[in-house]
Amino acid sequence: MLLEHASVITLLINALELISLIVIIILILLLRRNRPSTLEDFQTALNGLNTILTTYKQNVLIPKIENLKKEHDLNPESQSNSIEVYRVEKEELINVAVNETFSKFLDKRLVSRLENYYTRDGLILFIVTYFRG
Repeated sequence: MLLEHASVITLLINALELISLIVIIILILLLRRNRPSTLEDFQTALNGLNTILTTYKQNVLIPKIENLKKEHDLNPESQSNSIEVYRVEKEELINVAVNETFSKFLDKRLVSRLENYYTRDGLILFIVTYFRG
């Protein structure tokens, strides 16, 4: 009978050790996952963002804006001057480009790294400024 109690106690101790080990592993994984972003991570994410924005602007946005320029008379002295209409349509193109870039081309992990330094609105403003420039 005493031997049975000893084996049960040994089993309980082994189970507690196993549970403790599992808890420690889970804590380590959580701490590694939620570690603060370093400056190097931010710089890497910002370089990735700049690459995506440059590629999109060169290959998609600039050709659309050039087509828009061809459609409108931008001569200020002309009677059929449509500079204001051009500006409005260009802003609409930029807004569409920002939404498309943010929703389709930016990875969630990239955005989450950048959001450690920028708010979502600040990130959108950064993209809009980049496309306007």
